[in-house]
Amino acid sequence: MNFFQLFTLIMALLSYSLAGYCQIITVTMGNSCSADVYYEIKGQGKPMVILHRATSGYLEPIFEEQDEWKRIYIDPPGIGNSSANECIRNADDCLKVILAAIDILAPNEPFSLIGFSYFGYMARGIQAKTPNRVNGMALICPVVIPQNSGRTLPTNTKQFVDQEFYNRLPNDKKQQLENLVVKTPCSLQAVEKLKRDDVLMNVEFWNRIKLNGYSFSFDMDSVTFNNPALVLLGLQDDVVGFTDALRLSQAMPSASIVALDFASHSLPYEQNHLMRIHIFEWLKRVRYQIDYKEKTTH
Repeated sequence: MNFFQLFTLIMALLSYSLAGYCQIITVTMGNSCSADVYYEIKGQGKPMVILHRATSGYLEPIFEEQDEWKRIYIDPPGIGNSSANECIRNADDCLKVILAAIDILAPNEPFSLIGFSYFGYMARGIQAKTPNRVNGMALICPVVIPQNSGRTLPTNTKQFVDQEFYNRLPNDKKQQLENLVVKTPCSLQAVEKLKRDDVLMNVEFWNRIKLNGYSFSFDMDSVTFNNPALVLLGLQDDVVGFTDALRLSQAMPSASIVALDFASHSLPYEQNHLMRIHIFEWLKRVRYQIDYKEKTTH
């Protein structure tokens, strides 16, 4: 093997290592229902369960700078390549599938959690069902009230548009910025660089979940979470709103709750720099909490 071949092999192995690997596991729910769950694992270290793989586009650049976490990206039912079986009827069933997957991927281990949008709601469900295992939790633009009609949505729809830049864009580029309230070269660069469009939602499956039970059958607010938490909200988020999430401070007394201006449900691309800062600080708090627990239990 010559030097060029050896170099090519090393680079290929390095790329594979950095990219992580993806697998499918099959879980059972105890009622003759099984589901395939698609996941990706990146890095080594303390387990971090993340819902779901699409978030890796904007989260991985953060973790690559602080690579002491084993990131377990899990696609819930009806997301990506995970099952959308008819026996998975409601939010409780989806949660059971995710919990079963966690038990396989991080058996008997404490872990931290990150969830975006409705899967921030799912993350809270995981924490409520496994209160002694979750070291920390970060929620990005989380659903708090599952039913759309019950949400408090902002009436402030202001935008920040670099008009000269935007007017020069071809239609396909304008389309990429359609749902953003910040339309600038930076936000377009963030979308093009960080957004994953290969993890799709099974709309038919999730419409069925919404009809059969989009809310959990149990009360999450009665379960206090005292470990480090972060809640990132957009003041212009007209999908889930931000006002409802402010009350999460009662159930999460150690949460940093941050409502960012010029941020919608596309906050990770509109305010990527601020998101990175807040997640970095949250990771520090979680790491301190883990170290403290390990010192006091030995």
